[in-house]
Amino acid sequence: MIKICVIDDTNDLNVLEHLVGSNTVKNYLPDNFNNKGKSDLTISHGTLCVALLIETLKKCNLENLVEIIFYSIVDEKGNKSYSNLLKALQYCVSQDFELVSLSMGVLGINGAKEIQVILENLKSTLVICAASNNGLLTYPAALTETIGVKRSLNKDRKMIEWVENPADGIELIVNFSETQLLQLLLEKYGYIIKDSNSILVPQICGKLAMHALKSKKLLTKKNVCTYLGASLRKRDIDDYKLPLGITIDTIPVIIFPYDCNNKEFACDFAVSLQSKFENEGYICSLLSDLFDEMNFVLGRYVIDMDNPHECISYYKTVIQEGVLLVFMKRINALSGDFYIENWDKLTINSVYLTILSNFSEE
Repeated sequence: MIKICVIDDTNDLNVLEHLVGSNTVKNYLPDNFNNKGKSDLTISHGTLCVALLIETLKKCNLENLVEIIFYSIVDEKGNKSYSNLLKALQYCVSQDFELVSLSMGVLGINGAKEIQVILENLKSTLVICAASNNGLLTYPAALTETIGVKRSLNKDRKMIEWVENPADGIELIVNFSETQLLQLLLEKYGYIIKDSNSILVPQICGKLAMHALKSKKLLTKKNVCTYLGASLRKRDIDDYKLPLGITIDTIPVIIFPYDCNNKEFACDFAVSLQSKFENEGYICSLLSDLFDEMNFVLGRYVIDMDNPHECISYYKTVIQEGVLLVFMKRINALSGDFYIENWDKLTINSVYLTILSNFSEE
């Protein structure tokens, strides 16, 4: 048997049985979803995700070999609760789940730090998470302790791609076609499911459960790419595109050009300046060619020097909070709110005050 925990809003067992002929899922928390007195089929986000998971398992006749636990994170008012999300993840630590299906997340780096502390204790569990549909950085999907999933914006791409060192932390990019369940909801009930990342997560979990049962091997992040038959690639310019029709505010960008002979000093200065902003109560992110790898908890991102303009434009949009400091080798015609030249002759505090005064005036 494989155990999967689905974390979501609510799961209606009656609706679930109507959709996929199964209601054996165990709801860990009392379900606030109430369909009594309603003549129309009403489907919660959580019920849909569980139904898609079961549909995927049934395709391989494996539904009886998988135990599904549903953990509702709604509060007493019926709203999704961040504190309940933390409790749900903590619950998973105490159980022997092979997989966690999480088709939601939070925006904002402050939430990432609390979530990561819990995820570090989920060493034998694969946590599959959906990215935000509007392309913003999403937690826990962006964290290295999870596998992030999103829909491909390019229909000509491979069915499943695994991106190395992804710009948003999302490794799996998927081009799945519609399922029979989604077609049924559209044709029989007029229930339209727009392109979303949420519906991909339970399908990925179902496929991974199938491979784990057949191979009888432990699921790890390293073997997911092989199990799914994903095409491996590096990030490219397509990864800086956002979904069409999405209009998002951007954050201030300050460029710090440096010369190659002072890289170590530049790195120390950048980290110290970020700490100064954070100590003063601001959210501050770094984008630089000084880092070897991404750190989505600390807000430090590796700039793509082959596509620097697109990369800067992307991060100033998807981060959504605070200020973005860009430390990179000096090149011509970079776009930022302003440059700080000769910053290496200044103190951390004076640079901090210069930036603050500039945006205070605006």
